Amino acid sequence: MLRKEMIVGVSIILVVGVAIGVMSTVHRNHNDNETLSPQMKAVSNFCSFTHYRESCHKTLSSVNSTDPKEFISKAILAAEEAVKKFFNYSDSLIVQVKNNNLTKMDLNDCKDMMDYAVDSLQASYSDVGGCELRNINDHKNDLRTWLSVVISYQQSCLDGFEHDNNMKETMQKGIIDAHELTAKDRHLLARIDNSNLKPNIVVAKDGNGQFKTIGAALAAAPKKSNIRHVIYIKAGIYDEYITVDKQYTNIMMYSDGPRKTIVTGRNGVKNGGRITTWKTATFSAIGNGFITKSMGFQNTVGPEKHEAVALRIQSDKSAFFNCRIDAYQDTLYNQANRQLFHNCVISRTIDFIFGDSPTVIQNSLIIVRRPMDNQFNTVTAQGKDFIDENTGIVIQNYKIVPEQKLFNDRFKIATFLGRPWKKFSTTIIMESILGDFIKPERWILFEGPDKVNYEETLYYAEYNNRGPGANLNARVNWKGYHKIDRVTAMQFTIQSFL
Repeated sequence: MLRKEMIVGVSIILVVGVAIGVMSTVHRNHNDNETLSPQMKAVSNFCSFTHYRESCHKTLSSVNSTDPKEFISKAILAAEEAVKKFFNYSDSLIVQVKNNNLTKMDLNDCKDMMDYAVDSLQASYSDVGGCELRNINDHKNDLRTWLSVVISYQQSCLDGFEHDNNMKETMQKGIIDAHELTAKDRHLLARIDNSNLKPNIVVAKDGNGQFKTIGAALAAAPKKSNIRHVIYIKAGIYDEYITVDKQYTNIMMYSDGPRKTIVTGRNGVKNGGRITTWKTATFSAIGNGFITKSMGFQNTVGPEKHEAVALRIQSDKSAFFNCRIDAYQDTLYNQANRQLFHNCVISRTIDFIFGDSPTVIQNSLIIVRRPMDNQFNTVTAQGKDFIDENTGIVIQNYKIVPEQKLFNDRFKIATFLGRPWKKFSTTIIMESILGDFIKPERWILFEGPDKVNYEETLYYAEYNNRGPGANLNARVNWKGYHKIDRVTAMQFTIQSFL
């Protein structure tokens, strides 16, 4: 069976996180397991840090070494092999469901996501191989991010099968096994005025540039570049669907302002026909190192079309400065990898910010829009499904306000800071201004017979917020909700969290 072939342990993420402790432990516990060979003692000590010890032992027993670096490398390679097998497994299922277009579409989405997962695992393996054992701790955050990404993609794959429970169960049996396996630009943004930037390419709708469309300018950009490639996009409404694909690395786009230069689309999952949530995005950033300054992104489909993403991000070490992101349900899909938003405006109704990446949103404004009748507003829906992922949404020094259309009815329509999309949903709100129109309990659970309540496993926290809604007395009484102090809050600053 595929499952037995693929099982190893997603807790590799935790293994990397405690790698330095393991290195000393491997050579310290000489009195344990005296009947084992030195190599098997090392395996036993290393695997004691994982959740899936039996699978870990099975995978690492073939490593002819006591070097923890070799163990990490072997585990990553095993994870990559398992994901590739799952990729092929999806191919066989596509043949079986050839007459079911919706399920075939979801399976093809899964193949795309598993392809991205393989890229992330290969980056992890290269990073481990390229560093000295004593320096591996310096690479810990990169490794945990890339390995967490694999889990994010796996869960995104499964989320697409809500219409086909039988296929979702079939996929889950395969994906669980892969799941067990995977266990200086920011300163540039703050300092440089747009007028001082020297673009490599200029885009202008009126023809006063090298290209009239963003898509054409992107197609002309160098691929897999280690040098920042700057694209200046002049004022205008660009009715385009843009994907900065994985081959376009270190792209920077800037424009004349988020109200002057706007990328717009109108895809929604209820548009007629069917499209999956992640493919509704007007703008998708996938290639690593993507930076944007002074641009607007929007999805103009109304709330009746349900999920309709304006901006989707998979780019690692991506940054968005002075941007505006507007839509209704599911505005910003922070799908995977490390992301920073600074001085941005985000507007929406249900689940403004959703996904499973390490994301920090600073010094920004969130505008709550009027939803459909009988709906409520939620700012976040974080999707962390495995406890060892280094993912979560941190919102620091932001302000949340109702749009003018909602202002008079702001106390009639419930607004919450977030709800847990997945079991270990993680969201931190700190040093922000909370209005009195937000419900006093601040957080809400998903509703419906198929939704599991995660109030004991989630991690929601608040620190040093201010404004009329900052009083903590009426907050939810959940085991997973925390009123944290400054020392704990420091773990969620940019330097620590990203």
